[in-house]
Amino acid sequence: MDEAGIENGDRVYLGNRIVNYLSVTVFVLLAFVLIANFADWFFDAVFTVRYPYQIDYAEGVVWQQALMIMRGEGYADITRLPYVVFHYPPIFHFVTGFTTDLLSLDYLTAGRLVSLLSTLGTSVVIILLIARSERADEGLAAKLLVAFGAGLVMFLFNPVATWSPLMRVDTTATLLSFLGVYFGLRSPERPRYIYLCAVFFSLALYTKQTSIAAPMATLTVLFVIRPKLAGRGFLWAAGLGLAGLISLQLVTDGGFLKHILFYNFNRFYLGRFEIITNTFIHHISYFLIVISFLLGFYFELGGREAGLNWIENLRQRISTDQHMRLRCFTFIFILLTTVSLIAVLKRGANTNYFLELMFGWSLAIGLMMRQPIKSVLSMLASRQSIKHVHDMGGLCGPYLRFNVPIVFMAILFQALVLPPPGSKGLIDQLANPEKQETLLQRVRDATKPVISDDMVAVLKSGKEVVWESAIFNELAALDRWDEGPFIRMIEAQAFAFFVTKGRKGSPIFDNRYSTSVLNAMESAYPRKQELAGYTLHLPAD
Repeated sequence: MDEAGIENGDRVYLGNRIVNYLSVTVFVLLAFVLIANFADWFFDAVFTVRYPYQIDYAEGVVWQQALMIMRGEGYADITRLPYVVFHYPPIFHFVTGFTTDLLSLDYLTAGRLVSLLSTLGTSVVIILLIARSERADEGLAAKLLVAFGAGLVMFLFNPVATWSPLMRVDTTATLLSFLGVYFGLRSPERPRYIYLCAVFFSLALYTKQTSIAAPMATLTVLFVIRPKLAGRGFLWAAGLGLAGLISLQLVTDGGFLKHILFYNFNRFYLGRFEIITNTFIHHISYFLIVISFLLGFYFELGGREAGLNWIENLRQRISTDQHMRLRCFTFIFILLTTVSLIAVLKRGANTNYFLELMFGWSLAIGLMMRQPIKSVLSMLASRQSIKHVHDMGGLCGPYLRFNVPIVFMAILFQALVLPPPGSKGLIDQLANPEKQETLLQRVRDATKPVISDDMVAVLKSGKEVVWESAIFNELAALDRWDEGPFIRMIEAQAFAFFVTKGRKGSPIFDNRYSTSVLNAMESAYPRKQELAGYTLHLPAD
């Protein structure tokens, strides 16, 4: 070999060693960041569960709903006190009530604990989904690293970190949905699992009625593989759902459907589209990896054998290959949950509407880490140089090839530059405990009901929520609720005082109180006082 060839070979060898070291270094750093971030989330979440005051406006609503459901008073007439709309079916409320009795907790702590455990449970199911999709000959180390990587990456997403420990129905519905996915995707090999799949999908639907993306994606995959099995799953889920609907309609004298469909309606506002764009921007690296996953799967399916149509090609690939089956589900699920983000445009919606989508992102990113992790482990085992980019697994497989560190570096960059704020960030913005206790005492000492945007304060003071401002403002604006009787109660000073977030002119206040209600408040409760971040509207002396 001539001197130039030797020099060129040395450069290639040196370049390969640099890529090797960079890959291993980034891999180790990413593993450390994922574990550290999970630990930070966990301790943050435990602190949040034990925090005794309101964090999110809807927590008090869910608490009041749970109380009434456990007493058999749920989904009642809204033309008389208490004016309470039940936004969701009762599974989360039942679980919270049972947890309250079992562990002797108050409803707020129990509800937050259920949400926290549901989030952890969803992470475990994602780990199992990834691990089960790997072939036995892949190696235990690679299988575990890919699975735990997918299970831990979900805690890097802002909505997961913020909403997972709050008293909301979202994470419990997602856990039940993903349990249905787990049994559904395994049912071609174990047909009896289709019945468990149907049970969990039905429970998810009766936790949050919009939990349809996971059943649709799972049954679509099963329909391609085994249409009769998919039909059986659909019929069982539909039968269970219908049985639940009939039972709830009978128990509530027809109020169940009125509440979750007719009353649970908010106006759409296009200006809220910025919530969607801002959330994607704040997760830009993850978003790009997910886009790469979607493109890679799409183009890979395009390379079918001659004589096979698209469906036949897909059936052939996912019938026996569980890894490909999970990729197919994830592809469909992400598309469906992305479309469902239109619900964010509703007044009162927030980034919790991203939770289901981002659990799907966790699967996609975990699947994208599969080949890079295997390559790094192979490199560590053999200490051989990287000779081909394809061997390391690019962002989109053979279609869009990048060096292996790209996947790891993108996640690492996002995690370090834009770490999730966590629910404790919300707590840090709230008033100090002394002022919160003062507010509780004021509500406790009241001899009449108190209307409050801090409904947790009302419930912790031994009283109950008799009117929720946000939903009834929407219903009144849509002529679905007559606010006249309530306004007359305000004018008669039937309430001790009002506690509002902000005053007239602030967006939060104006979205919760109509002009008619405001005018009645101004007349009957003219005095104002600031306390614990709220405005108290008090009657004249």
